[in-house]
Amino acid sequence: TVYGGSWNFAEIPQEMAGKEIVIGVDNLIDSGRNEPQGLPVSSALLGSRSAVQGVLLKKEIGPTLFGVISLLVAVGLFVLCAVIRCGKTGSFVSGFFYLGVYSLMSGIWVLTDSHLLQLFWGNHAVIYFISFFTFMLLPIPFLLYVREIFTHGGRVLNILCVLFALLFALSVSLYISNIIEIAYMAILTHVLIGVSAVSVVALCIREIKVYQNRAARETLGGILLLIAAIAISIGLFYSRSSLENYSRCFRIGLLLFILLEVISACRKGMEMMNASAEAEVFRRMAFMDGLTRLGNRAAFEREMEKFERHQKEGIPVALIICDMNNLKRINDG
Repeated sequence: TVYGGSWNFAEIPQEMAGKEIVIGVDNLIDSGRNEPQGLPVSSALLGSRSAVQGVLLKKEIGPTLFGVISLLVAVGLFVLCAVIRCGKTGSFVSGFFYLGVYSLMSGIWVLTDSHLLQLFWGNHAVIYFISFFTFMLLPIPFLLYVREIFTHGGRVLNILCVLFALLFALSVSLYISNIIEIAYMAILTHVLIGVSAVSVVALCIREIKVYQNRAARETLGGILLLIAAIAISIGLFYSRSSLENYSRCFRIGLLLFILLEVISACRKGMEMMNASAEAEVFRRMAFMDGLTRLGNRAAFEREMEKFERHQKEGIPVALIICDMNNLKRINDG
């Protein structure tokens, strides 16, 4: 059984021109009355296939833009992560990676939760399952990202990640075993999301007040925005409001959080690269004479250690000693 909205295209024969068309969709789930139940049809469009697809594409412009932005942000964060890792310029590489994964999964979830892919891929069931499973796993990279920011509370966040992974495995097992429909597991997912939200906010406040964590203070605003959007969208979901409103609210919260964190991540990345450049300059200056730009006493002693080591290892080496005349006059000039 597949839940959620679905677009269905039906070719109308030529001989039906000018006749009345009745649209009906049957639900084959057993209702206990041994008869099929009718499913509601929200709207119907009549026209050529290209014209209908054009109208539907315009309706899905929001999810499309969000998906493209999320995927581009994910690629940018992965590139930043690779640059920092290659340059060995900081310890927050994992944070950039987890934020990139979160942005990537957010884009996939929004695109599959919308009707957009149904225009290009006829297997609605696969799209639905990708959407649902992505939604169930989406909190994991978020929690791992927050763990990289906090200095304490890692054990709580790890436990929450494990619980989401176990819930995902349980949902798949129950569905494969035909014990319960997978959509019913959304309730447990929402409950666990609520527990995670409360835990993350509590840990973040503790980081700010007790441990004076500047990074946690910068992240708190984005976290509160995301949690508020999630709470509103879940409320709309259970109030049987329009699925479009539920999804739009979630998209806005996700986009604001991702953009705020990307700005913060870029700032961290620049600080790391600047700190690495400064460290490299200081490292070179430690072995360099500031006036002549030649090696100083420390550089000489370092090279002599290599000289002695090579001698012990039997590697041929040579040492040239020369005297520079009138060095004082050159320096004074």
